[in-house]
Parts: sequence; C-alpha cells; structure tokens
Amino acid sequence: MDHFIEERRRFMGEMSYHAMRNKIVGKEGEDIAAAEAVQRGYTILGRNIRTQFGEIDLLLESRDEEFIFVEVKTRYSLKYGLPSDAITRKKLQHMCNSAISYYNNKLAWKNKPFRIDVITILKDARDPKFMDFHWYENITMDLL
Repeated sequence: MDHFIEERRRFMGEMSYHAMRNKIVGKEGEDIAAAEAVQRGYTILGRNIRTQFGEIDLLLESRDEEFIFVEVKTRYSLKYGLPSDAITRKKLQHMCNSAISYYNNKLAWKNKPFRIDVITILKDARDPKFMDFHWYENITMDLL
C-alpha cells in the first residue's frame, strides 16, 4: 500500500509541475501577444476572461472599433507539434462559443462587429532571441 501512495505522490508531483510550466509558458505567450497588440495600435479590454465555454486569452478593440477575441498558443519545442496544431475544430468551436457568449452578455449593446484571431508563438528555450510569431486574423471553421 505504501508503494501505491508513493507512486501516486510522484505522479501528482509531475502533473503539477507540467501544469505549472504550461501556465507559465501560456502567460509568457499572452504577455508577448499583448505587447504586440498594443504596438499594432489595439486597445486591450481584457485578459483571461472566463466564460461558460472556456477562457478568452485576450479581448482587444481595434482603431475602427471592432472587437477581437484572441486565442494565444505558445510552445517552446516541436515535441507536440506546431502551436497552430493545437487549434483544432473542437478548440475553435469553444473559442466561437466563448466569444459569442461574452459578446451577447457584455458587448452587444455597443453594436460593433467582432472577429476571432489566433496568435501562435514558437520560442526556443536554448535561444532566448529566437521567436516565430504569427497573427492569424478572422479565423473561421471553414479554415480548418
């Protein structure tokens, strides 16, 4: 029985380490994306907004008053594929549902259009200067 408890503790420790690391990598990516958004002239209206369908990483407003719901995917290796590989049809459906829900509950009265963007960031842990950054605008289901 003690062996089982020890194995479980070791497993849970590894899980919490990976979960914590993913959270740190995700926050770093969101910080990079937010800085780029400001540099491009967008206004940040919110970060890590929770809805019943999931989380919205960034909520932006463009100069022409369009709302942009942004999903940020960051990776430090290609072990699990490119960051864009994580944007599956199911993930995109959650993004759409989150955006529509938030828009209808908080923004619809402003009567402005909105779109969904995806930002992917690939960094190299061995080379802090390396970064592959892509901003995909107006992502829709038919693009997958």
